[in-house]
Amino acid sequence: MQESNRELTQENERLLSEALVAKRLAVENRSLRRLLGLKESLKGLDMVAARVVGRELTPYYRVNRMSIEPGEGVAPSRDMAVVTPEGLLGRVVKVAGGYADVMLLADKRSRVACEVLGRGVLGMVLGNGHSDGYQAILQVSVTEKPLENGAVIQTSGHDLVFPRGIEIGYVAEPDKARQKGPFTEYDVVLAVNPATVEHAMVLAKKVPSGE
Repeated sequence: MQESNRELTQENERLLSEALVAKRLAVENRSLRRLLGLKESLKGLDMVAARVVGRELTPYYRVNRMSIEPGEGVAPSRDMAVVTPEGLLGRVVKVAGGYADVMLLADKRSRVACEVLGRGVLGMVLGNGHSDGYQAILQVSVTEKPLENGAVIQTSGHDLVFPRGIEIGYVAEPDKARQKGPFTEYDVVLAVNPATVEHAMVLAKKVPSGE
């Protein structure tokens, strides 16, 4: 009886292990299919697949360590945009061998030219560098009309690094907007949570300004 129970236990453990592997592969396949869909939606831009192999999230230096998967004969370099199906992740700031350091949007050094979807409002998304939340700041001219809660922010393409139309995030609590010099500042909840990203796409060349 003990031998039979031991065999049943081993068989259950084997089946559980196989089920977990199958589930992991299914999740990875879905992620890769979404990346292929992203590549199709950004036709005309050379891309190379990237896999996250490490993360460093600190208050004033938010960087993801990523390994660049070989493909299409494209070598990554500084200032290449890194995108996911959910939206913009950041930009490459350092390349060494098969690895690239990616500056995330919440990094206090990050700057992304942007526009408010459907409003024709141009601005800049700045990383806030705070450790208590993965957020950024939207700066627009004080002459612009107030933005509504949940207003979608996307890349404008005017910085010649990020292609136009990639989602960045959305305006949060516009009633807490503040004036800073000639700008109105809004808090921005970013579309991509870097803690959940396993795969991304690196744009292999700079892009022309959006019209």
